[in-house]
This record gives sequence, structure tokens and C-alpha cells, in this order.
Amino acid sequence: MSEIRNYLFGTTGPSGSSSKKSESFIGCDWIHEISITIRKSKPADIPNERLERMTMIESLSVVEKLLRSITKSGDPVIQSIALDILIWIAVIRLDPARASQDQHCQEQQFLFVKLVESQLGDFLHTCFIQSGRSIARKAAKFLIICSDGMKDATDASKVRFDVTLLKVLVDLLPYICMSWSAGSVRWFFQMLNKVMSLDTTAMAAHRCLDILNAIGAQLTARQNPYHLILRTRYCTL
Repeated sequence: MSEIRNYLFGTTGPSGSSSKKSESFIGCDWIHEISITIRKSKPADIPNERLERMTMIESLSVVEKLLRSITKSGDPVIQSIALDILIWIAVIRLDPARASQDQHCQEQQFLFVKLVESQLGDFLHTCFIQSGRSIARKAAKFLIICSDGMKDATDASKVRFDVTLLKVLVDLLPYICMSWSAGSVRWFFQMLNKVMSLDTTAMAAHRCLDILNAIGAQLTARQNPYHLILRTRYCTL
């Protein structure tokens, strides 16, 4: 049994060294996280399927309803599906090759990002403060697509997406201790690092220092003097 266990789980027993353990890893032992992206699917038998997809891509009301379903539904399943659709729409609408075709496509890009920009407050609070790691990761991916899409625009002055994103993130920093997931906090600061170069007043740094001071005060207030005495006594033995 021990040989089978070692083969399946990549262990060498109590006497095995760490180097031998790393050499005995096989197959899935090396995998920590898997991300699956579906590039192609079977065609569906839905009538007017192509027309409906084109309408979803071009319609701003669909985008607005998807954003509202994320911030108002409170259902992680609905939020995840809505984010997947938004990412799909954003990738197509913000394609640089599509913007170079005509002025109409470029104007549609500005309107799309402007709509997302107007909903950033509720969107970020829902995805990074009230949701778990999976929702936060998809939200970060969607925001990065929007940010990078505007960098290729010929007249990006119409939409100051990164500046608005930075302002909303800084405003949400005091609420970061209320986040439901450590993974959400990680993706929150990933987005903050992406736009940190735009913070000319160092407001984000001051807010982070305030948070650290508040956490330090909480840790100090929770200290038990008897625990400190016991810790000192046993450490000196």
C-alpha cells in the first residue's frame, strides 16, 4: 500500500528528503491551478442566432442590463455568467482592428467604455468587496480589456477610464477590510497596481498607510497581557 500511495501522491515516506519528494512528483502533482478557455463550440439550432449575437454586441442596453444584473442580483451564478458575456462583448467591441474600419465603430467603442465607466462604483464594490475570488478575477479581466482597449483609441481623451478606475479604487480602500475573500483583495490590489502610476497626489499610498495603522491598532487592542507574560516566560526558558 505504501508503494501505491507514494506513486499516486508523489511522496517518499517519512525518511525521504525534500529533493526526492520534488523529483517523485508526477502528472497532476505539478498542477496548482487550471484555467480553461472555450475557443470554439458546436453551432446551435437557434433561429436567427447570428443576428441575435450581433445585436448583443452592438446594443448598449444589453451591456447596461448585464452590469445591473451583476450589481443587483446577488447571485454568484448570475454574476459569473454576466461577466463571461461582458468579457465576450468587450473583446469583440474593443478590438483595434474593428475600430480602424470606420468612425462609427470607434464611436461605439467610446460609448461602451463610457457606460462601463459610469457604473464602476457599484461594479467594483460588488465584485471586489462582496464577492469571492472567481468573480473578482473575471471582473479584473473585464476591466483590463476595457483599459487596454482605450489605449489603442485615436482620441482617448473622450474616455478617461483609467483615471476614473483609480479614483473608485482609492475610494474603496477603506472598505477593503470588509472583503469576503482574500483572493478578491489580491485582485483588487492587482488592479490598483495597474493604474497606480496615475496617482500623482499619492492618495492611494496615504490610504494604504491608514489601513495598516488601523490594522496595527486592532492587533494591539486584542493583545492579552497574560498571553504576553506566558510567552515571555516560556521564551526565556
